[in-house]
Amino acid sequence: MIHYYYGSKEKFYLALLKNAYRGIREAEQSMHVGNLDPVEAVRRITELTYDHQLNLPRSLVLPSPRRWPRNSVKASARRG
Repeated sequence: MIHYYYGSKEKFYLALLKNAYRGIREAEQSMHVGNLDPVEAVRRITELTYDHQLNLPRSLVLPSPRRWPRNSVKASARRG
């Protein structure tokens, strides 16, 4: 099913990452830190990102493609 909808596991993973990071990036954009001191702006964005990661359910942690079984990556590479 992954190959049917996304073309490959890598493209599926990329779609997952984009969706997972969309929420935090939208929250960052809503902070309007442009008029703050640069150090304060970075501190606030860092705190937001840390709090966001801390509050994520453990089940939402996405594994790196490097952690996927080697056979599945080799098989998808052969298919092109």
